[in-house]
Amino acid sequence: LSRTEKLITSWAVIVGLFCIYFQGTFAVFSVWVQEVEAGVVTHLWTRIGNFDSRYVDSDPFLLTSDGFAALVLGPLLLLYAKSTFTRAPERHTIGPLCATLLLFTQIMYFGTELHRKFDNFHYVAKDDEAAAAVFFASHLLRTILPALVLRYELVQVYYRVKLADASERGRMKVATESLRSLGVADVYLGSRKRTRAVPGA
Repeated sequence: LSRTEKLITSWAVIVGLFCIYFQGTFAVFSVWVQEVEAGVVTHLWTRIGNFDSRYVDSDPFLLTSDGFAALVLGPLLLLYAKSTFTRAPERHTIGPLCATLLLFTQIMYFGTELHRKFDNFHYVAKDDEAAAAVFFASHLLRTILPALVLRYELVQVYYRVKLADASERGRMKVATESLRSLGVADVYLGSRKRTRAVPGA
């Protein structure tokens, strides 16, 4: 695996488990935020509710989007991590789908609040500044990283389609350029040279 593929695998596992556990438990047990004071997860929801009151009001949009993330996005991200780790060809289909869905949910998250003129967002007290930084940083990373993954996968798909088309038409120069863009040209050309050097190959 390349360094990029290792990073993507790690990111997909972490975000996938976050979707299944944190967002899934919120979608199922959101009423606990108001009724239960103890517990790590409910305490985290309460702290987040200091900045976005939708987390303590059981907002229907958050319940729906978090339920979708737990049931669909989480398993898809874990499948994407598995397919990337094993270099399965379907990774270039699952990856853009996961990234697009993540970006869409983030756009809807802030878009619905923008429509309400950010009525649910509150002033951050001094003792909650660290928690607020984590809250907004997590949303920022869940927007930037999916965009980077989407760009990476689209570039991979572009060069692989270009490689297949060039190979079919016998354009070896274009095929070599596509392989080089994919980072496997040296390995591929080296293997061809070794094959030609073997008598009878």
